[in-house]
Amino acid sequence: MEVNKTSNSYNISIPQSVTKKAQPPQLSVEQKKEILQIPNVTNDSVVKVPMRYSKIGELDLPYKLKAYCYKLANGQRVIILPKEGETVLRTYVNTGSMNELDNIRGISHYIEHNLFNGSQGLKEGEFFATTNKMGASTNASTGFAETNYYISSNLLNDGDLEKKIKLHASMLETPKFAVEMLEKEKGVVNSEINMITSDAENELFNLTLKKLFNIKTSSNDMIAGTTDNITNLTRKDVVDYFDKNYYPANMVTVVSGEIEPEETMRLISKSFASMKQPPKERYQEKFEPVQKTIRQDVISPKAKSTLLAVGFVGPENNNIKDRMLLQALGALVLHNPEAKEAFKNLNTDVYIENEKIGIKPTSPRAVMLLGETNEENSEKLLKIIYENIQKYQNNPPSEKEMKNLKRDMKRQYEDMFESSFAINDLIGSELLTGNTEYITNFYKILDEITAQDIRNAAKKYFTLDKNVVTVVHPKQVKSSEVSERYKSLYPQKVSFTGKRELSAINLDNVQKYNLPNNYVVATNNIAYPTSLAVLNFRTKKDLKAPPAQYYILQEILSRGSKYRTSKEFNEATHDDGIGLSFDVSKHGIEAYAAFDAQDMDKVLGYMEEVLNNPRFSEEEFKKIVEDVRDSILRMDASPMDKLVPEILCSEERKHEEILKSLDTITLADIQNLYNGICNTASATAVVSANFNDNPELKDKLLARLSAYQAKQPFDVGPDNIYKPQSEAKVFTQEANKNQAKIVMAYKFKNTDNMKDKVSLELMNIILGGGPSSRLFNDLREQQKLAYSVSSDYTTFDDIGMVKLQIGTTTDNKDTNEKSFDNIQKSINGFRAHIDRIVKEYVSEEELEAAKLVMKNDILRAKESTTDQTAIISSSLQSPYGLSDKNLMLKMIDTISAKDINTAAKNVFATQPIYSVVASDDTLKFNQKYLETLGKMEK
Repeated sequence: MEVNKTSNSYNISIPQSVTKKAQPPQLSVEQKKEILQIPNVTNDSVVKVPMRYSKIGELDLPYKLKAYCYKLANGQRVIILPKEGETVLRTYVNTGSMNELDNIRGISHYIEHNLFNGSQGLKEGEFFATTNKMGASTNASTGFAETNYYISSNLLNDGDLEKKIKLHASMLETPKFAVEMLEKEKGVVNSEINMITSDAENELFNLTLKKLFNIKTSSNDMIAGTTDNITNLTRKDVVDYFDKNYYPANMVTVVSGEIEPEETMRLISKSFASMKQPPKERYQEKFEPVQKTIRQDVISPKAKSTLLAVGFVGPENNNIKDRMLLQALGALVLHNPEAKEAFKNLNTDVYIENEKIGIKPTSPRAVMLLGETNEENSEKLLKIIYENIQKYQNNPPSEKEMKNLKRDMKRQYEDMFESSFAINDLIGSELLTGNTEYITNFYKILDEITAQDIRNAAKKYFTLDKNVVTVVHPKQVKSSEVSERYKSLYPQKVSFTGKRELSAINLDNVQKYNLPNNYVVATNNIAYPTSLAVLNFRTKKDLKAPPAQYYILQEILSRGSKYRTSKEFNEATHDDGIGLSFDVSKHGIEAYAAFDAQDMDKVLGYMEEVLNNPRFSEEEFKKIVEDVRDSILRMDASPMDKLVPEILCSEERKHEEILKSLDTITLADIQNLYNGICNTASATAVVSANFNDNPELKDKLLARLSAYQAKQPFDVGPDNIYKPQSEAKVFTQEANKNQAKIVMAYKFKNTDNMKDKVSLELMNIILGGGPSSRLFNDLREQQKLAYSVSSDYTTFDDIGMVKLQIGTTTDNKDTNEKSFDNIQKSINGFRAHIDRIVKEYVSEEELEAAKLVMKNDILRAKESTTDQTAIISSSLQSPYGLSDKNLMLKMIDTISAKDINTAAKNVFATQPIYSVVASDDTLKFNQKYLETLGKMEK
């Protein structure tokens, strides 16, 4: 369950090309009217279960997908989308925090939590226990104008779909709201509020939104509300709000995945039985859009860097063309080559949020441009944003910009149809707005958009004389410094049936080649137009370079080549619709690209240009060093800051050591690192593309890669860097936060044995890997210590790590809450569950549920080209080869409770490492307790 600022801010910062699709057939006027009647539909008649339903239309979607539209007799809309992939059952409720009076602000989110706590036929804990047995994932989110709930899984067992539908309908229609459960959940929700309100970015967003629409509220977070509000809620408050907002005509249910429409509707009609009528009145927050420019500067102890937002009043929910124009305009303003270069010079990036805040079709949306930088550059960043807005207010985009923009927007739209979850979300959210134009007429609207339309939208919405600017400064900044910096730059006033093969990767689509120059190449045939490529230069030699050198080399590779500046290189790749990025680590260099299949030769050319000819410029090097320094200084304190160096036995990975090394690194050091990687690396390449429709591409790919410079013979397996943990250690770090972040980690020898890996992953799922895990049910649900508690299992070469983590409120100065002993309670809870899983076999019920969870996690990758490509790339490094993940799926069924116990004994026989980030008062209170855990470290 989570607070979610539900946004349709489509990020198209990585331009990619697509093949133009034929426009789908249009719905008739009558069909469209049926689909759009959500807010005002009343029940047709008094009916009995199974409830009557009617088919009201079909939606033709990209990739020959078809959505079938139905209406239950109670007015609830149901959309069924047959599609390969996991089956997602999700209901969208047309209500959110802007339907709440201020004294109960947060009740939508609180009810969202409580719908999981028992309903007619479902006792406390049964919902999570049942979904867990199916291996399903389930969650919900609350926004300003939408609350949604989902159950998602591959249908691995007979009856899974019907079980999901029964659970889903029961929680939404017949919650018990038992008093004892309502009280229990208050602790969980209040813990989440404390976590959310510790975040400076959340503070920035809420401050801007309040001013943008003149929203009067006592809540720092307008979705979560306040802890006082939640503590004072009564059962009557909950039932009254639920009855006014959760009724069939106010909900849309979307089912996407491997299902058959009529059979699915038959199951839905048996379970959804509510005949609740729309209320006579519902509260809706009044929005009074800003009429002048307002600037607010806030000095916050929560901020580590300077955060800024420029907020504008956006289009109405049902104005699809203008929403698309704002999407286009945001891409132009923030991602044109000049803007990207300017942001890079300030070592930052800016993104756009397009937020739905009201439930009415005519409710305005909030549009925000948000960025993060250091204090010195804050006003410069604002000025760049303003200049780029004015650029498109004064002049329409060029023909070339329009061509690139439309290509990128089509690509991003079509990307959503790869994923059952993403397309489900698109359909459900759009139907709540009262308009299906974004789904049915996207291509037509986009094709008709002109350059002048975009200029007009810039003038209409990005109004510099009617907006809200919010800057959140770190606590050490003085008000006078903010004022002087502002004056220096602005001397004048600036105003979403069937059986499937149980495999993660369809190896019929994958081919592997060993080239004469030692390159190992894998091709993956996909059905989608956008291709992905990963080129990996992997070295197993310890080059003895400090971590900062890897950061700097990565930045150099990301800033053009010897022959072209960053701006020139980015303009060229952008014009070709190619997204290209580089990653550097002690393992070597990886290049990633997203592109249209027909541009494969261009992509390989761009990669070769950079990898063979980095831009080793002294001037560029000095700028990058300062950017890396600035980025590290702006990082919030995290328990991982000191934990990871200890796990890896590498003092040089500590932030202070990285900062120190920046003072002595030279460009020659970076060139030596680059040469060291290139001279000792083996090479692999994975390319996912539509080779069936473009058979000539494979020959071109292999020919081009064969001409690349030869690399070392290919070698698999991890580096041998493991060293035993000789003693328990405790790391502490002070941070001015409401919640303490606590990590308890165990380091152990990792092997390539698949049985060991699967056993460890299953152990982790049972221990803390989900909402039915032991840690979740105890530390969160029973002890109410935290909103967020979990465990995870990760590897670093031949080092394995299992860590238990929690964020628990200890010192909230805003509410005078002091729970310093939550640190001891949390760690004692961790230790109790470790002791239990070592001494006792897990139950067969827990084990079978964990197996389904793990299978679902692996199978989800089959939907995404990005995930497929990543799996194939990592499989090339595995001794099990390309069959790695498929063999893992089969291995899951062989694991016993004894195997889990063996894995636990192996992991938890080692010495633990603790890392705690908390307020100074919290750390002082717990000093003596922490000293009993192990050797205290700075």
